[in-house]
Formats: sequence, C-alpha cells, structure tokens
Amino acid sequence: MSEWEEIRRIRIIYGLYLAGLLTGGTTALIGLVMAYVYRDQTTGFVQQHYGYQIRTFWIACIIACAGYVTLWILIGYLVFPVLLLWWIVRAVKGLKKLEREDFRDVRF
Repeated sequence: MSEWEEIRRIRIIYGLYLAGLLTGGTTALIGLVMAYVYRDQTTGFVQQHYGYQIRTFWIACIIACAGYVTLWILIGYLVFPVLLLWWIVRAVKGLKKLEREDFRDVRF
C-alpha cells in the first residue's frame, strides 16, 4: 500500500472521530476499529498515528466514565465540556502532524 493511501486512511479516521461528536460516538467507534485493523500493517510515523488515535479513544472513554460517575456531585458537568475540547484538539493536532509527516513530539 502506498504512503499516500495510508495517509488518506488516517485522515478518514480523524474525520470519523470528529464526526463522532455529531453521531453520538458511532463513527468514532468505526474509526477505532479501522485504526486497530490497519495499525499492524504499517510502520514508522503512520503506525504512530494509529496508536495515537487508539489512545485518544480509550482515554476519552475513561474520562467520560469518570465524568458520568461524578455527575451527582456536579463535577461531571465540568468534565464533559473539557473532554469535548480535548477530543477536538487531539484530532486537529494529529491532522497537523500528519501533514508534516512528523509524530515525534506528540504527547497526550
């Protein structure tokens, strides 16, 4: 598979993650499955993008669960907007790194 096609797949997954904000997470789940399927078929910075996408999903799930559990003490109402912003920033940051074909300094 050419590098261009791999980059296209990564862009699609980031797009699915962002669309997940409008679809209740359904497309983000599809993006997660795609990232797991394609991760082992690549190497280098492309594989790091897939790992970044997978981490983004699971960290968001853990934070969402914590937010849900803390809704009764009102902290959860603060957690969800921050999580939304964090999700968007992670996707945009990943897309920018993809354009530069660089992934060495991305941290979560």
